[in-house]
Amino acid sequence: MPSRRVRSHTRVIAASIICAVLFACTSGTGPQTLTDRLTGTWSENGLGQFGSVFTMVLAAHDTTVTGRGNYSIEAGRSGTVTVAGVIHGQNIDLTITYDYGDVAHFSGTLPSAGELDGSWRTTSDPIEVSFTKVAQ
Repeated sequence: MPSRRVRSHTRVIAASIICAVLFACTSGTGPQTLTDRLTGTWSENGLGQFGSVFTMVLAAHDTTVTGRGNYSIEAGRSGTVTVAGVIHGQNIDLTITYDYGDVAHFSGTLPSAGELDGSWRTTSDPIEVSFTKVAQ
């Protein structure tokens, strides 16, 4: 017959396992949907213009993406953008409208939870860009 100490130790182990399972189910560290991964603040990793900064705050719901952002170009203008887009499957298409009227298009994917990669198009040929998620 197991000793009282062994039974007590077994109960502690069982309680620890149950707590770990419950924490894993509720902690938010489990798999996220594409909309969960896309929602947040993103910072562009260099559009090929030295000194430029571009950030956007995106909100995704079902297949719709909305957002706003800021840009600043070294020795140039700075201002705001609005973002509208759609999600189809694993692909994300965004239309970025600058406060002075220009429009850019981004098509990409989320290869990881904190990385958004794709192509950026204006009136010229597309360029490859990437964004890093800086906040949820």
